[in-house]
Amino acid sequence: MARNFYATLEKIMKIAPEPLKDAIDSNISFWPPELLWYNLSKYVNKYVMKNSTDIKSVKIYAILCDCTVDEMLERFEKDGY
Repeated sequence: MARNFYATLEKIMKIAPEPLKDAIDSNISFWPPELLWYNLSKYVNKYVMKNSTDIKSVKIYAILCDCTVDEMLERFEKDGY
């Protein structure tokens, strides 16, 4: 089954830092449907630093990547974040 973009977006927006929330709120209405996932990833990457010591960062990327917090933390640590 395909992931629901808006359910994922809602989860991210609940914990997102204000700059990410503001950027998404200001621009999402201009995103064409075929670019929703691409743009969400682009904005998360722009406004949320990958950081294994920042639990909010780990949680946001776990939601985006559809994995557990533990799996995301392991990826971050493996990649030196």
